Amino acid sequence: MKWILFSLFLPVDSFEPVLCINCKHFTKDFFNSNAFGKCKMFPRETNNNVYLVDGKSTPCTDNYYCSTARMSDDMCGKKGQFFEKKG
Repeated sequence: MKWILFSLFLPVDSFEPVLCINCKHFTKDFFNSNAFGKCKMFPRETNNNVYLVDGKSTPCTDNYYCSTARMSDDMCGKKGQFFEKKG
């Protein structure tokens, strides 16, 4: 009987799945759908671009896709461990 009463007082929020689109680290381009959203929490360095015109290289940074971050336990994982609600 105690467990039934205890379960009635659990907040409803605890049953909602953690979705990347509700996280403050979620970002996407205007032209892309939410499925191709990226996570600002996990940047990745791409190859330095050396321009053949002037020979200067510029570091190019990008972010991992949210789907990649959620599949990796080293990043956010299935539980969304770095989720922060948009405010």
